[in-house]
Amino acid sequence: MPPLFSNRRPTTLPPIVRPTRRIVKDIYEPYVVPVIHPTHTQYNHHKVIQYQHYCPHTVSHCCDVSHQHVNCGCPGGFHR
Repeated sequence: MPPLFSNRRPTTLPPIVRPTRRIVKDIYEPYVVPVIHPTHTQYNHHKVIQYQHYCPHTVSHCCDVSHQHVNCGCPGGFHR
């Protein structure tokens, strides 16, 4: 049986090329997009006209005076 190793230089065989190993690295570049949300406040001033109704009431009194001429026994009547 021949010796396992010899003192000769080894023979180089053609290389075996394996499929390329893919390494993915993500690089992020920041972008700024200003987003404007405008707001507006409107104040509505309402004028309310309030009609206040008053009903004044007056009272009046009337005093009637009546008179009578009564003949209480005057002979011949009396003169008015």
